[in-house]
Amino acid sequence: EEEEVQLWVAQDGGYIVRFTVEAKGQMQVEDGAVPASLRWEYNLKDVNTEFEIALSPECQRQKEFLDSLPMPETAENVEIMDNGVAFSSPDSSDEMADFIRKGMQGSKWVSLMDHDDEETGMYLFMYQQEEYYLDVMIGRPEEGGSFVTYLQREE
Repeated sequence: EEEEVQLWVAQDGGYIVRFTVEAKGQMQVEDGAVPASLRWEYNLKDVNTEFEIALSPECQRQKEFLDSLPMPETAENVEIMDNGVAFSSPDSSDEMADFIRKGMQGSKWVSLMDHDDEETGMYLFMYQQEEYYLDVMIGRPEEGGSFVTYLQREE
């Protein structure tokens, strides 16, 4: 394993103006260790001026996707994945299904399927927006509340 750290401090004021870290080594995963590397860089520039950080096209698509989804204020344990998002809520699965249905009305997503199983509290919705499909799964855990998974896939 290798690592290199650089720290630059302002002579007047003693604040950090540049900080870099580079590390190489092994990362533990389920099947053992794999080669891994990390690079982190901090640079202080133009104090008290505004600047904009542009998102990459991939990050911009992900942001637009996430922004298109109804997210309740009660969402907990939110996990963002490459192709979706999952969360739990103290709201019942029935309340969550109604919230999502209402939130999707008037959006760019077109409903293709709306299925519910009142006995188990499970709901399955499918939507389409251009070449993308959105699968929505809502469940009722034994401990109460609900869990929701949004998964996006291409045609």
